[in-house]
Order: sequence, then structure tokens, then C-alpha cells
Amino acid sequence: MRIRLFFFILVASCLAAATPDISKLAEADIKKGTAVAGDGPDFLWAFESAKQPELFVDGQPMGTMKRSGQSDVWTFAGKLKTGTSHSFYYVVDGKTVGGNMDVPAYGPDSYEQAGVPRGKLSEQIVHTSKLYDGMTSNYWIYVPAQYDRAKPAALMVWQDGQGLVRRESNRSQIVFDNLTHQKKIPVMIHVFIQPGTIGTRAMRSVEYDTVSDLYARFLRDEILQEVYAKYNIRKDGYSRAISGSSSGGICAFNVAWFHPDQFSRVLSFVGSFTSIRCDRWRQRLSVQDSQRSEAQYPRMAAGRHGRSGK
Repeated sequence: MRIRLFFFILVASCLAAATPDISKLAEADIKKGTAVAGDGPDFLWAFESAKQPELFVDGQPMGTMKRSGQSDVWTFAGKLKTGTSHSFYYVVDGKTVGGNMDVPAYGPDSYEQAGVPRGKLSEQIVHTSKLYDGMTSNYWIYVPAQYDRAKPAALMVWQDGQGLVRRESNRSQIVFDNLTHQKKIPVMIHVFIQPGTIGTRAMRSVEYDTVSDLYARFLRDEILQEVYAKYNIRKDGYSRAISGSSSGGICAFNVAWFHPDQFSRVLSFVGSFTSIRCDRWRQRLSVQDSQRSEAQYPRMAAGRHGRSGK
């Protein structure tokens, strides 16, 4: 009797251990077929379906999904290559359902590491612009634990920086801490800046897509002056970088193009290198800004006049 009881307990324990824990996955995502969780290379998928679904990852069949208990939830646990992004979807009765086109598989530097000191994120700072008359912008400053005011630090400015504020969801702050601790990047002050608004009007396209040095001067003469008052920053463009994605990418490029003395390093993600505001950029600037740009960059002005028939 004792042997039978022991065997029953052993089997039950093995079955419990073999059942993946889906408690951290949102029930709504499981129903939609978008639920996935990863920890380094280890991933777990869960999908509620009356029939057994087929899981495809990066366009390839991943393996056989198993039913979770007596429910209609099917799960699969597998490994993915880290340091890149993946996609997945399900096939049920020959039809593609659910899925996600952007599933990051984080490497070790994207996780909190023992012995690595945390940097500090400032409270939200609100700035009212003079160059963009009446525009208010939010920004945050992230300072690594290794910062020493006696030693000038490098500078990194992030467009659409509000996306980097939440430590766990974006993980950028974690990466900054790990790489700084490993001395793979220098000690640098990070500025996370959010596109501004004038009343209810969003100014992102005006700031980012306008081809002029107005946004560069906004950073140099307004935002960064406030940063310099608090932190010791290197003065050379080589020690300063600026980053953005989409319209933020061309914005970062424009800043370095017009003011290479301020920034000589650009990190652009899918930058929108196209004439989104080509026919309107002068209208957004003052007459003085327009004349100044034409005087400094005659080829740009000549090219525009040529296309418009002037």
C-alpha cells in the first residue's frame, strides 16, 4: 500500500512539474493567441483553441503543442536565439490566427545582474520653450551609479525618450547599468526627451521632420543648458551621441548634420529619411530661420526652388 501511494505521489509530482506555468500570461492574450513569455533563450507560448494548433516561429514549425490539463489551452516551451527579435503565429484548420511580429529574445545584459549598481532616473522635468514659442516638453535624466562630478561624462540624447522611462518594460536602463559596470561603454548622462505640445497640438512632426537646425538649437540652447547646470558633461562632439527611431531617426541625423560640433555620433533606427515636411518646413520657421538656413545651405534652397518651379 505504501509503495502504491509513493508511486502515485511521484507520478503526480512529475505531471505537475511537466505542466508549464502560464499564470504570468494574460488570459486575454491567451484567448487572442498573442501570449508569449521569455526568459533569456527560454520561451513559453499558450493559446486557447478547441482544436490543436500548430505553432510557427520565424515561419518554421516549432513543435507539437500540448493541452494544459483538461482545458482548451495549449502550450509549448522552447528555446530561441537571443539578441534578436522573432515572430510567431498559429495555424488551426489551415487558417493563420494570432501571433506577434516582434518578440524580443533578450541577452544577459538585458537582465538585472548581481553586484551591478543601479543608476538613478530623475523625476519628470517640464521645459517651456522659447524657440518653439509656448511648447512644453517633458524630459528625464538617467545618471549611472559610477558618475563622478569631478570627471566630465559623455552624453546620450534619446528622442521619444518617454519610452525608456519604465525600467522593466524597455530594459534600456538595465543595459546601461550592465555595460557601464563592465566598462564596455563610458560613463554617460542619458537624456530621455519626449516630443512637445502646444496646448493640445502634438509637435512631434514639427520638431522631428522639419529639415532645419531649429531642433538642434532647441537642444543646445534650452534643454542641454539645464542639463549642464546639474552635471559635468564633456564638451566635444565625439563624446556626445543622439538617437531616435522613425521620424526621431532623421531628427537625430539632422541635429548632427547641422551641428557636428555638438554631436558626431548618431544612432538611427528605421529613420524616416524622406520629405515628410519638405513643402512646409519654411512655414514652420521664422523668416530669420529660413534666411539663415538658405544662406548656410544654398544647395538645399536651390534644389527646393528648382523642384517648385521658382
